[in-house]
Amino acid sequence: MTLRGEGASTRARLARADYLPSVNLIAQYEHTTGSELQASDSAFGGVTLSWTAFEWGATRAKIEEAAAGLQEIEAEAAQLKQQILFEIAGAERAFKSASEIIDVAQAAVAQAEEALRLASARFEAAEATATELLAAEAALTGARINLSQARFNRLIALNSLRYARGEALRGQP
Repeated sequence: MTLRGEGASTRARLARADYLPSVNLIAQYEHTTGSELQASDSAFGGVTLSWTAFEWGATRAKIEEAAAGLQEIEAEAAQLKQQILFEIAGAERAFKSASEIIDVAQAAVAQAEEALRLASARFEAAEATATELLAAEAALTGARINLSQARFNRLIALNSLRYARGEALRGQP
């Protein structure tokens, strides 16, 4: 339970305590010297009992107010828990999606490498132009850039997931 919840619970218990009587013990001891007109030692003791019999429902209202405050805090805690679980689920989906994008980007790099190999072989056999070879190299460079971006996005998603779970942010997975 949070500190706010403990405070509300304590307020509710204190409000219920107003239904009980209050008993106070009083004691006093006094020692004086230098005066012949006054006793040198005097003592007093007593007990007081007080009980509020009728206060127009104020005690019940205090109890109900404290209970409502406690219910409000419990509802806020439940809502916060749901929000955290929702954030964790979203971060898990984002991480899974980013991981799947890496798989697609790796396949695109493999295809671009094969296309460059074929374009190089065709260029050496004088069946392709330099422009086609350069286009294949540019496609491979683009595919590698996309793969690097996908890896970067996965790291961001991983750190977002760790943050949502409340884990300390550490190095790479």
